[in-house]
Amino acid sequence: MHERDQNLGRRRAIQLVRRLMARELHRGPTRSMSHPVVVVEGARGYGKTALLDALAHGLDQRVPYARVNFESHRAASVPEVLSAIAFQLGKTCDRYGSLRFPLLTIGRKVMRAKLPESRPEAREAVRRLLAEQVDLEAMRSILFDAAGALAQTLSPDDSRGFILRILLRLGLEGLSRVIRHAKSLSPDWYGHRDRGLKNNGLDVLVDLNAWVKDGSTFEINELLWDAFLTDLRDNFQNSGHAAEMTLNCVVLLDDADTPLGQEFLNGLVYTRESRVVLGMDPGDPMTTVATSRGELLSEVGPRGLVEFTNRKTDRSLRYDPQGEPNWWCRYRLADLSESEAGIMVSSLPPNTDGHVQPIAGHQLTSMVYSFTGGHPASTAMLVEATSKRPLKFGSTLAVLLDRPESGHDADRPPLGESLRRQLLGEFTVDTYRDLVTCAAARTRQHASLLAARGELLVGGLNSYQEIAPVLWPASGGAGPNVLRRLLLRELAARSDDETANWTKVVEWLRARCEEDADDEGVLHYALANGDIATTCEGLRQRLTADDPVGWVRLLRSVTSMPRRPVPSADSEVPPMDQLAAAIDNPSSRLHRLVVARWIVFDPFISNRRRALHRRIAADYDFVAGLAQGDPEPLLNEADYHRRQAELWS
Repeated sequence: MHERDQNLGRRRAIQLVRRLMARELHRGPTRSMSHPVVVVEGARGYGKTALLDALAHGLDQRVPYARVNFESHRAASVPEVLSAIAFQLGKTCDRYGSLRFPLLTIGRKVMRAKLPESRPEAREAVRRLLAEQVDLEAMRSILFDAAGALAQTLSPDDSRGFILRILLRLGLEGLSRVIRHAKSLSPDWYGHRDRGLKNNGLDVLVDLNAWVKDGSTFEINELLWDAFLTDLRDNFQNSGHAAEMTLNCVVLLDDADTPLGQEFLNGLVYTRESRVVLGMDPGDPMTTVATSRGELLSEVGPRGLVEFTNRKTDRSLRYDPQGEPNWWCRYRLADLSESEAGIMVSSLPPNTDGHVQPIAGHQLTSMVYSFTGGHPASTAMLVEATSKRPLKFGSTLAVLLDRPESGHDADRPPLGESLRRQLLGEFTVDTYRDLVTCAAARTRQHASLLAARGELLVGGLNSYQEIAPVLWPASGGAGPNVLRRLLLRELAARSDDETANWTKVVEWLRARCEEDADDEGVLHYALANGDIATTCEGLRQRLTADDPVGWVRLLRSVTSMPRRPVPSADSEVPPMDQLAAAIDNPSSRLHRLVVARWIVFDPFISNRRRALHRRIAADYDFVAGLAQGDPEPLLNEADYHRRQAELWS
């Protein structure tokens, strides 16, 4: 895909990060400000990792930055993550030099030491440990070793390369200056921590070592966060490069919904909040960007959380209306608009095969968008597939999904399977089977009832705990709808003798709605199982009782229920037996309206929709005469379908 297509919906997020990196001019060196943690939300396939890739590319060699993937390092600890971040931030960078982290180095060095049981002896051991002369390379070596498994993602040679470049520039005189920079590490800060405390720094470090043995993670994390941020502030205030540091350093965090990710970021915010409580400036020179599927901020209240909307009201993201700092900034990656999807389709190369009549560009855009809802990855993959092999006139999107994905490998999987993998994580066989079953549920509540009260799920509630965040993620968006449509194709393929096939699952959900007196739910599931008579009778009764606006909304919702996919994706016109039966039954124009609308908005029908839209328009005109109240909403729907008819073949 073209670069402009890849960046659709991503530019604003990059602009926001750039804005929060800016430092305030203040009497020479720039000043740190209180910045919220930027949480980029989106389900799978929204380009969260691609956004971090783009940020990393723009930051490299320009601004110190670090990157950690929490999903890849679930077993790591907060001290290890801090060590890995400090190591990466210490990589040499124009205008910044190499950031130093002596206080964090002290803490990590002491944590790993084996101290005597006696406190006086332990205190003396720490003093001797810190008396050793260390330079920049030695500090980074300590941090590298302290990063644990995260060290596998780091390059241990960065610091050596930095020193070598300095020596080549400065010669022998430079060598002596570098040697003179080696010095012992002072424990004094650990005694006062810039808070006026009167503790002995050596005693605090002995306690830190004991906390490691006791598993006192909160105390350890609090102290190391404070040390890390103090080191950062000192670099930006007192180094020889301070006047040139006009932008914050940046920390990029992938998959922050993991327990470690949440612990890490909550620790950062807690440290900043603590400074406010103590009457200290909470600002620090670090802009943090984390990706999430919505879980990270799901329990964060409105105080301290700002939603980025790219409007004028976003002018002050740092403080709320009461002047309190905002600790979090949510940025939701949006679905593509239909016009943005159209831009992607318009970039397709022209068809040069005179034997194939392709589908018109505006029709292909509507077909793709009706299936993906603008989900970025799904839209891009479908458009890419049509660029390799155009979808011919009269074909359906099912043809694309069943073709091998574009590529040179002979054993490429079908596009539909590749899409599903893009939208899913790893599941056991049983949980995945239950995921397919739950795809038939309209709502999260219906799926939970299916898990708790039904016998159709292999794993019951245990499976549901894994399934719910996938089909109903906190971040929302169109991605889960795409996934559900793909999974429903698998549910439809189950044989009639399977325990959880299409008919049995949908019928269970319908029966549950009847038990709960959920009349609208009954109408939805009846239609999904092909019981058109029940659905039409319910809609007829509501037509004479409901406000027309509400009735139109209900009709749209009911007819958006999935139709059981047809067996053959290669047939040019899917079977219309249900519509034919409705047309042959002249007693109910409402019957025909329901069936025609159910079919025309099925994403798996071809571009031959003009006649359907015209029938729908005529039937809306007829039904408008039966409605109670103002018929205008029904007439407006009729006009909409007449306009749609002109766009289709």
